[in-house]
Amino acid sequence: NGQSPRIEVFEREDIDKARARFRELTGEAGDETGTEPSGQLQDKVTAYFSNAATKAHAAFVKCYMDKDWDSAHLILAEDVRISDRRRLLMVETEGRDKYLEYFRALGDLPNTKVTARLLATRGERLTLSYDTLVVSGDDVGESEVHILDLFCINENGEIDQIIRFSPEDIDAAYAELDRRYYAGEAKDRKANQQQFREAIAKRDWEAIKALAAPEFVEDDHRSLAVLGTRHGPENWAETLKALIDLAPDTQIRLDHIRLNPDCSLNHATFHGTQDGGYYEMPFITVARYNADGLIMHHDLYEPEQIDEAIARFEKLASAAA
Repeated sequence: NGQSPRIEVFEREDIDKARARFRELTGEAGDETGTEPSGQLQDKVTAYFSNAATKAHAAFVKCYMDKDWDSAHLILAEDVRISDRRRLLMVETEGRDKYLEYFRALGDLPNTKVTARLLATRGERLTLSYDTLVVSGDDVGESEVHILDLFCINENGEIDQIIRFSPEDIDAAYAELDRRYYAGEAKDRKANQQQFREAIAKRDWEAIKALAAPEFVEDDHRSLAVLGTRHGPENWAETLKALIDLAPDTQIRLDHIRLNPDCSLNHATFHGTQDGGYYEMPFITVARYNADGLIMHHDLYEPEQIDEAIARFEKLASAAA
């Protein structure tokens, strides 16, 4: 009779779970249109952009799950600093032993579980993840905590800083990720990606144009080739402005950045609201730069074209070596 007997509601950050549930109910395999199921695609993105910091984070989570505090001791730098910026907490902790003492208060409970979802990486030393901690036992009822964890490692591969945010402060977490990246590993590089994000946030179209070389060209390789080929900074800025005017609160998240001397591979997401609902538009770009750090050429891809984007990036990187 067309009536709905059941409605399941998911958090925005659980989009993969919602899609998996949809496929379960409909029997949809996810590849009938030539695209990969979202879980497989996410696994491929995670595998490619995984860095030393993501591996250190995964090792630390495993120690927590196994209650292996001796191994956790080895992963943390002696002077590790934890900055918990979650609302109502705002706690600073310094020192490996002090942090492990705090962490074991929960980790030693009989039932503990941590799930981590990679959100973003920068270079080799920075990773941002969405972590869910579930604990229970003894006289403690089940409790579930959601955290944005920014992990930083030192030159020895040890975790030397952990900055924690509430999930609703995701913009602050990404801003801190960029700040640390361009103050550290990428300090000698023009901060094109950070400047692009800030220019989009401010709707500063002149700043957008200033990032591109006069000979700038962007080729759209996506299946619908929505934008075709654009020439020149002015045309690029006008196209971006027209797209954002369709959803005026649109912002951009830069999820993953891989840099080489003359090029970069960028996995990003436009997000905002349109027609009363939230939307996300993930995409991948490969950028090539001139000697002044200005963008000469952009290749634009869908996330499902990650193999094509990686091949393009690695070809440019090899040619510049």
